[in-house]
Amino acid sequence: MSKQSLILDFDGVLARTMIPLIDFLQKEFHVSRSRALGLVVKAAMNNPKKPFSARIRHFEGRRFLTFLRSHHLSEQLLTPFFELIVGLDCPKAILTSNYQQLCEFVLGPQQSSFEAIIGLDQVNNKTQGLDLIFQNPLFDRDKTLLVTDTVGDILEFQRQFDNCQILAASWGFHPLPLLQEVLPSSQILQSPEDILRWLDI
Repeated sequence: MSKQSLILDFDGVLARTMIPLIDFLQKEFHVSRSRALGLVVKAAMNNPKKPFSARIRHFEGRRFLTFLRSHHLSEQLLTPFFELIVGLDCPKAILTSNYQQLCEFVLGPQQSSFEAIIGLDQVNNKTQGLDLIFQNPLFDRDKTLLVTDTVGDILEFQRQFDNCQILAASWGFHPLPLLQEVLPSSQILQSPEDILRWLDI
């Protein structure tokens, strides 16, 4: 009998990458800090029809990784939610719009806590990433909780899963009012410990 499992977004949920990403975008695209913040929020809406948004969604991945390395940013980016998650006895996977290599750099040795780390350097969209994850028999589509922090992800997941399987992290990229437009407040995690109410492990 399969266990309950977790599929988690990386940026915003497990790692505090927003501030270094804004710093990076300021430098890379020569824009103001407020403009860089706006680009990050809009890009997280998952609008692939806008070329600039699509470019930001990939975070200029390899350049951003170089930026993080040059500023010696890795484990200090991990959230309290990450610390809680790695201690849970259930299958866990990361599904991210970032690059797998960047995630592995930030996670360091703790990347072994996850059965899979799927980035958009491996698949074209998160739907394809989900298909890859569910090839692993440890993950049962009907027993999986998905945790993200963006409206775009929520809308994509709602096309494939029961709405009660989708949770949002209030400490991530999209603010609470935006998340409340697409999910009931009861499914928005206000603190890391809130995830424990949803798990039967």
